[in-house]
Amino acid sequence: NPQAQSNKIDVHGLRPREAFDRIERGIVQANREKRTTVYVIVGKGLHSANQEPVLKPAVIRELQRLKIPCEVNPRNPGQLVVTLPKPTRP
Repeated sequence: NPQAQSNKIDVHGLRPREAFDRIERGIVQANREKRTTVYVIVGKGLHSANQEPVLKPAVIRELQRLKIPCEVNPRNPGQLVVTLPKPTRP
């Protein structure tokens, strides 16, 4: 079901700049589709040095800087739940 997949943005394995670009495009698309939540797959850091995630904290910092609420999915620590602002009506 492609409709169900459009609320997921998979960026694990990418460098932060590439991940931010993909996330931005995904958020724009989600806004067009009037979605209120997207899931960003950042990975758990299992392939990073010392198995410490690098991408997840970088994405969280960038979303916080942009004032876009996000939290780590309690069921999957390699996924962020991003809450998009509701569109305002003119």
